[in-house]
Amino acid sequence: MEILLFTGHSGVGKSTLSQKLSVQLGYEFISVSPLLHEVAVRRGFERIRHWLAEEGPDRVIEAARVEIVKAIKNKEGAKGVIIDDDFDRGLFLYVRKIFPRDRILVVAITTEEARREQQMANRLRTTVEKAKEE
Repeated sequence: MEILLFTGHSGVGKSTLSQKLSVQLGYEFISVSPLLHEVAVRRGFERIRHWLAEEGPDRVIEAARVEIVKAIKNKEGAKGVIIDDDFDRGLFLYVRKIFPRDRILVVAITTEEARREQQMANRLRTTVEKAKEE
């Protein structure tokens, strides 16, 4: 199986591009944010950022890795998987250890900061200043 790992800050277009590409290639799509949100809620947190503040990034990252691996394993037999992630810079090496025979490609996406901030504000339907707080 081929695994494409899209990484970059929120608001740079990872989700848009990775979802379109998954359709074009016939790959399964996994978005890390909803997976993490589900775990946060199961642990009693309303938002991922509350979980981060309470337990710290190491615990959140480890939980994310476990959930991503489960999600990939659930897609076994698929032609490929595209993962939309913006949390974990070490995810590539982690996934490589679990799936050593699969081809894993990292796609890093970036944009100008002002454009990213405006994208986040548009997504949240708020001002740029309030979006920065999220």
